[in-house]
Amino acid sequence: MKDLAYANSSSGGAITCVVTEYRYKRDDGFSIEVDYFSREAKMEQLSELLGAYRSFHSSADSPSVDRSLVTEEMASLALHTFKSMFRDRLASAEDCDFILRDDQGSVLARFGEWIGERAHLQGTVEETFPEVKACSTRLQTLTSESGSGDNRHEPALWPWIQKIR
Repeated sequence: MKDLAYANSSSGGAITCVVTEYRYKRDDGFSIEVDYFSREAKMEQLSELLGAYRSFHSSADSPSVDRSLVTEEMASLALHTFKSMFRDRLASAEDCDFILRDDQGSVLARFGEWIGERAHLQGTVEETFPEVKACSTRLQTLTSESGSGDNRHEPALWPWIQKIR
């Protein structure tokens, strides 16, 4: 077994780190288990990201807020994560306006509805591949930013994943 940290983005920058363990089973080939975050864990993460995003943007209007506490980098990461998770819903700048316009509870409720539509991205899923290339291709899909062609509007999978074994 070999543990590898894998991070990838379309711009070449690290966006997340997923610890990946390759396992070869003599009879079955290569298998991976994907542990997705629970709904509760995902909502907690989104709440933290939303707070950082909104704090950064509201601090621009308030000179009394210390902007060093809420960095532009964190706000950018938050928006990137929202767009990656909900690419089909947040395709344009106008689609994202509600994130700052609506109250935080309403935004989180909307995110919660969207998470509910992706119930298949919860729990643990095991997949087996006869060859390492097929396994590697699947790992790339799980950890990469976006699909191509007809899948370019599909949400990225990496924000939903807690661990890959």
